[in-house]
Formats: sequence, C-alpha cells, structure tokens
Amino acid sequence: MSGTALLLIDLQNDYFPGGRMALEGSPAAVAANDHGYRVTLLADACATRAQKFGDETVPARHVHAAFLAALEGAYAKVVATDEFLKTLPEST
Repeated sequence: MSGTALLLIDLQNDYFPGGRMALEGSPAAVAANDHGYRVTLLADACATRAQKFGDETVPARHVHAAFLAALEGAYAKVVATDEFLKTLPEST
C-alpha cells in the first residue's frame, strides 16, 4: 500500500491538555510510514510538554525539537503549516 498521510495531532491541544506530540504523534507517524504512507507532519500544529528524566526536567521546546528531528527524513516530512499550504492546489 502507498499513499499520503497528513497527521493532524494535538491541534489546539483539544484532546491532550498541555500537549502530547512526543507521546502520541510519534508512533502514529512511524506506523503510517511503516504501512507505506508518505507522512507530512506540521511542526507548528503540534506540541508537547516538559518531560522528566531522572532528576532533570527537559523543556517542552527541546522535547518537541528532538522528536521532530528524529521523525524528519526517516518517517515523515516535517514542515511548517505555511510551507505545507503553499503546496496545495488553489481552489476555484
């Protein structure tokens, strides 16, 4: 199977207050890629929150950047929303 998947995860944090991209979005992007979909992930349409690792708290922006960097290229094309919108055909 092949196709295109646009994952809109955690848009406006409606389902997971505080943002959870790192926890919910990453497996969805990987699974879609593993099933043959070309995945586009809108970096500024998802969020995460600070995570604890041992005694250290990792800031949300670092968690977000790390997960997007891990997905970029290997599992998804990661772009900003405005970049993605420029690729859509004009509606009449």
